[in-house]
Amino acid sequence: MIDRYCRPEMKELWNEESKYAYWAQVEKAHLLTLIERKQAPENIIPAFESALKAKTIEDFLKKEQETGHDVIAFISEIASEMKDFGHFLHKG
Repeated sequence: MIDRYCRPEMKELWNEESKYAYWAQVEKAHLLTLIERKQAPENIIPAFESALKAKTIEDFLKKEQETGHDVIAFISEIASEMKDFGHFLHKG
């Protein structure tokens, strides 16, 4: 967000930490839907949560410098930590 256009409440909602937390909620909901549809194994959720805890904002920002895209950086970092389950993220 551009500072001059932001109210303090908006800055709090869209700081880097919050942004990634919201993205994580979306990805987890997506994974749960895949599980419900029998398109992903149930043990993918612990793998996702573990991968999320292993990564930092700095990891995402560093990857973003390489990729030039914030969402791709986030997904790539989490997926790489999830190993065999990583291909389920952001699928479809």
